[in-house]
Amino acid sequence: MSDQYCFISYASEDLHIAQTLYRRLREFGLRPWMDKPPRPYHMEGLKPGELWEDRLRDAIGSAKYFIPLFSKKSVEKTGYVQSEFRQALSRLAQIPAGMIFVIPVRIEDCKIPNARIDGISFAQYQYYDCWFGNFFDLTTYLADLEGQPITHGSRTKIDVYTAAEFLDALRPNVEIVIRNGFSLTGVDVPDNQYVFSREVFDGEEIVIQGIDNISISGIGEPEISVSPRYATTLNFERSNGIVISGLSIGHRPDIGECQGAVLNFSDCAAIHVKDCRLFGCGTYGFELVGCDIVSIQDCDVFECSYGFFTCENVTALSLSCVDFYDSICFDVVTAKNSDIKFSGCNITNNRSRADNYKVFNTYRTSLQFIETTIDIGGFDGLGLPSDTEGLNVTGRGAQWPIPNESLTSSLQREPLPSARQREEETNEVLIFVVDESYDRIGEYVNWDDYPDEWSATEAASKVFLDRIKTEFDCEFEEANIGPGADLPAFVTFIASNVVPLIPWLMAIFFSGKPIVDNIEAWRTILSKIRPFFCRTVVLNRNGAAVLAIDAVFEDMGGIPKKVVLLGYKPDYRYNDAELVAPTEIEDPMPTLNLSMVKHVFQIEADGVSFVVAVDGTKVTANRI
Repeated sequence: MSDQYCFISYASEDLHIAQTLYRRLREFGLRPWMDKPPRPYHMEGLKPGELWEDRLRDAIGSAKYFIPLFSKKSVEKTGYVQSEFRQALSRLAQIPAGMIFVIPVRIEDCKIPNARIDGISFAQYQYYDCWFGNFFDLTTYLADLEGQPITHGSRTKIDVYTAAEFLDALRPNVEIVIRNGFSLTGVDVPDNQYVFSREVFDGEEIVIQGIDNISISGIGEPEISVSPRYATTLNFERSNGIVISGLSIGHRPDIGECQGAVLNFSDCAAIHVKDCRLFGCGTYGFELVGCDIVSIQDCDVFECSYGFFTCENVTALSLSCVDFYDSICFDVVTAKNSDIKFSGCNITNNRSRADNYKVFNTYRTSLQFIETTIDIGGFDGLGLPSDTEGLNVTGRGAQWPIPNESLTSSLQREPLPSARQREEETNEVLIFVVDESYDRIGEYVNWDDYPDEWSATEAASKVFLDRIKTEFDCEFEEANIGPGADLPAFVTFIASNVVPLIPWLMAIFFSGKPIVDNIEAWRTILSKIRPFFCRTVVLNRNGAAVLAIDAVFEDMGGIPKKVVLLGYKPDYRYNDAELVAPTEIEDPMPTLNLSMVKHVFQIEADGVSFVVAVDGTKVTANRI
C-alpha cells in the first residue's frame, strides 16, 4: 500500500461514481485505491481471502490523500463508510498543519457532516463540487499537487454564431455558448484534432472525440440540425465531462425521412443533457454505448422514427422529467447490461410499427421508476412485470395528428419484416453480404420502369440478391445489420454440415478453454468463408474468430500447438495503434449492430499473447 496515495471512500449506492473517479485518476497518471475498482483494474482493490477490515484500515493509514465522496446517501448512511470517515479524521489529528490529506468531494448537493473527532471535522475543509461524475477539476488539482501539472489553461468561454465557429471552438476545458442556430451539413471540418467527419450512406456526419470538461449551451434555444438521413446530429466518442443545455437538436427533413440518431455517446463518462429538445425523426433520441454516469434532465424527445433511446453497457443512466412523445417505434427503449433510473418521466402518445413490439426490450438491465407514466396503447405490452413499482401504466394510445404516410416516406427503406435478429447459433458462422444496390439503384434497374423510388429500390435489391445467389451458389435470407438505421444485407452461413468441427471448436474457444486438437480446422473454415470477401462482408462473432485465429497463425509462421481465448469484446470504436486487450469473454452482439462492431480478441498461442481486432474482413493483430 505504500505506493498508493488516493483512497476513495464512498457509500455503496455511489459505487458507479466512485469507479468513474478511479478511472479518471488512472487516466491522469495518478494512483487511486478503492475496495472495488472497475474492470480491468478489479484486482487492484480487495483481493479474495483478505481480511477486508484490516486491509481498509491499512489503506487509510498509508494513503497520501483521502477523498470522501459525499452524497445524500453517504452522509445519512450508517455502516462502514462512516467508519472510514472516522478513521480518516483520526489520522488528520496526526497530519502536520498545512499538509493536504483530506479532499472532500460533493457529488450532489448535500451538507458536509460536522461530526468531530479530536476537534476535527470534514466541514472545516474546502470541498470540491463534482456534479454528474465530472472530476476534471479535481483530477487536475491532484495532478498539480503531485508535480504533474496539466497544461490546459483556465476554462475559456467562447460565443459562436455559425457551424464553422462551433467546430473550430471544440476542445477540452471550454464553455461554448451558441448564439444562433445552424446546420452541420456541408460544413468544412477545420484543422481540429478533436473533430472529424465520417462517411454515412447518404453523406457525412460530424464526430467529436477525446474532449474533457466541455459545456455546450444555447441562448434562446437555438437549433443544431443535419440533413443526411443516416447522419447522427452530434456524436461524442471517448470524452468525459460533457454538459449540453438549452438547445434544440435534430434532423431537418420531414418526419419519417431520417434514420440517424440525434445524440450518440460512445465510451464517454459524466454526461449531462438538460433543457433540450431532441427532435426530427432521428432513429432514436439518443444512443449510448459503454458510458458511465449519464443524466438526461428536463428534456423533450419527440418525432423519432424507431424509439426513445438505446443503451448498452451503461452505468447509472438517470432520466429526470423527460417526456417522449409523437413518435413511431419498434421497442420504445432497448437496453442491454445497463442501470437505468426514470424519475418523473412520461412516455405517451406514441405508435408502434407492428403488433409485436413492446415498450421495453431489455437484457441484463436494472430499471428503477419514480412517478413515471407510460402509455402502452398500441404496443404489445409493457415488457416488464405488471407489478413494477413507480409506474403509472395507461392504455389510451396515440392521439397525435401526424399522418401515417409521413412515417413511411418513399425516401427510406421500410424496416424489414423481422427487425428482431435471429439468434446466433454456436454451430454457425454467419456471413452478411451488404446489399450493394442500396445506394446505387440506377446500376441495377432502369428508373423509368418504376413509379417511385421505393419500387425501384425493392427491384434493385432483388436483382442484387439473385446475383449473389448465382455467384456463391447458396441461399440467402434478408437481414438488417444497421444499429437502428436499416442497413440491408443478406445472410448465409457456414454450419456444422459443411465443416463438422465448427460446433466443437467454437464451444471450446469461447469458453476460454485451451484448444490442442484439430487446430488446423480453423483454416478449413476460413477457406469456406474467403470466397465471399469479393463483396462487402460483415461477420458474426464466430466468423470474426476464424479471421483472428488465422492472423495469429500468420504472425507465428505456422499452426501452434495450443490456442486459448483470454478475452473477447464487441467494440464500436478502437484505434488500431492503441488496441486494448479485453480480459473477459463478453456475449455476442445482436446482428442489428454488426455494421458498426469491431470484434476484439485477446488470444494466447503457445504462450504468446495477441490482441486482434476484426472489422469486416480487415484484421489487425498485435503482440502484447
